[in-house]
Amino acid sequence: MTAASASLRSVAIRCEAVTKHYGSGETRIAALRGVDLAIDEGCMTMLVGPSGCGKTTLISILSGILSQSSGELSVFGTDPSRLPDGDRAEWRAATVGFVFQQFNLLPTLTAAENAAVPLLIRGTPWPDAVEIACGHLSELGMAERCGSLPRELSGGQQQRIAIARALVHDPRLLVCDEPTSALDHETGERVIDVLRAAALRSGRAVIVVTHDQRILRHADTILRMDDGRIIVEPVSDAIPPAHGA
Repeated sequence: MTAASASLRSVAIRCEAVTKHYGSGETRIAALRGVDLAIDEGCMTMLVGPSGCGKTTLISILSGILSQSSGELSVFGTDPSRLPDGDRAEWRAATVGFVFQQFNLLPTLTAAENAAVPLLIRGTPWPDAVEIACGHLSELGMAERCGSLPRELSGGQQQRIAIARALVHDPRLLVCDEPTSALDHETGERVIDVLRAAALRSGRAVIVVTHDQRILRHADTILRMDDGRIIVEPVSDAIPPAHGA
């Protein structure tokens, strides 16, 4: 992407002084301590940091699963915490695609049927939804396994179904929790290529929570979290040197 085109990007997500607390009184825990960030459209952002630093809380707020305790939030112009519960669920279903660390596949559905679930929820006819899902699975190297049940597939194959399911309804925001953790290097690279292609589409953004050092070089921005706060690092500073360098 050229410098000129990068300068024309709009901000997809903005947080200003966002906090999140659990409990009260002596048991009160601060999970987020005034997060400020701006994520541009057309970018792949990777979120890294130690366990317990607030990564899961942050992506849960950005995707409308949790509400912040204080602070301002805009996700493509909407603060999901301000929506009534029914409207928030509808917004989330239309706007956000999730890749969970646990695959959360339905055991009695085939790979294509699992991947088609977001479309089926939105009323797409079953044959059309399954056909669209098979197309996404094919992009992830799963064309021959569209009719397989989850128990017939490896962990890496199940992860690819979960990724296809997150992409199938063309969400504006794709949130991925360790999407390459169960994948070998070659398959992981293919998955990241698909996620990056999704990020580069107009009006889209991709956030990847990861501990996988191999994929950091694909990021446009790396956000490092520590103790509920964000540190923005230049990509070159956050990527470990190659072995032997």
